[in-house]
Formats: sequence, structure tokens, C-alpha cells
Amino acid sequence: VDSSVDSSVDSAHSDSSVDSAHSDSHDDENILVRALRLHAEARRRAPSLQQTIDVAAAWAVTLPPTAEAARRRARELRLNDDAVAADLEHTVQQALIAMAEPLDFAGVAATTLPEPLVQALETTNAAWRARVDGALDLAAVDELHEWVALLALVEGVARTGVDGRYVAYETIQWCVCERAVRLWNIRCEHRLANAMFRWLLNEAERVADTRGVETQLANVKCGP
Repeated sequence: VDSSVDSSVDSAHSDSSVDSAHSDSHDDENILVRALRLHAEARRRAPSLQQTIDVAAAWAVTLPPTAEAARRRARELRLNDDAVAADLEHTVQQALIAMAEPLDFAGVAATTLPEPLVQALETTNAAWRARVDGALDLAAVDELHEWVALLALVEGVARTGVDGRYVAYETIQWCVCERAVRLWNIRCEHRLANAMFRWLLNEAERVADTRGVETQLANVKCGP
């Protein structure tokens, strides 16, 4: 997998404490129920962009304590606790990716003025760049949530004028590609990385970025 610049990937170019514990467990159960409810509601029909963002955000909150509870139960049963938690996280991530992939981001309308949108995109891009430069990783479900939220913002900028799509693409394409390369090479989150590569390819074609098209064609060919 190649990045849009020069990076490449190897694989392809007490009592009170008891009460508190009970309270924490109850809270964890509540947030899990909320995530499950939002997820089920979104699956009843083709989910909207906002529904997908809400579901991803809910899982981002509930998955860590849920995975930890799964680890504890696995240890009680003398099972591989890390494998159990990893399988749970993987299942949720794959379900969220499947939910996000069919979204029509071209149908997202800009609801604020162009300049605030561009500023918001630049601020978001700076946060992505800091994570890229610091090799800072998030849990898989959080990576997906940030990705979907970024796409909504990008499309908002893209619809602000004739040059909006080009401005949005030029602002974020390097960070997105570098993040996707790390997700592919280091994190082995191939399906999410491939979705990002395919989006970059589509945008590169729309803004006539010949080099970007070549790079992303090679990346997409690595598969999901």
C-alpha cells in the first residue's frame, strides 16, 4: 500500500466500593443497551449519515467496558481473554463498516457558511496530522467514528462552491492516506483502510489528481 507522498507499505508497495462497583456495572449496562438500541434501529432500514455517526459514537463509548467485561468472564472460564475481546471488537467494527460503506455522502448538504466549514475541516485535519505524526492509534471503532465524521465535514466543504471539493480534497488527502497506510500495515485493519483508499481514489478522479489516482489504484488493488 502506498501513501500519497513517499510512504509505502511492506505488504504492497470496601462497602462503598461495592456500591460503586454496582453503580459502574449498571452504567456500563445502560450504555450497552443504548448502543444496541441505536444499532438495531439503524439496521431496520438504510441508515442515514447521522444515524451511522450516532451508532459509531455509542459503540465508541460502550465497547471498552464491554470488552473488559468479556475479558473477565473469559478468564473465569479459563479462555483466552484477549482473543475473546478482540473477536468482540472485530465483530462490532465490521458491522459498522458495513453500515457506513453504502452511505451517499454526496447527498449531504452544507448547513453552515463556507468559511466556518473550511476552518472546521482545517482544525480536524490538524488533529489527524498530529495523530499521524505521533503514530497515535485509536480503538478500531473510534477510528471508524472519526472517519465517518470527517467524511461528513468534507462533503459539507465540497458543496460550498465550485472549488469546494478540490479544497476539501487537498486539505485532507495526505493525512487520510497516511492514516489508511498505517491502518493497513501496522494495525491490519484492512477493510477500513481499503474503504479509505477507495474514497481517496474516487475523490482523486473527481479533482483530476493523476498521481493520486495512480497511488490509490495500487492501494485499492491490495484488497479489503
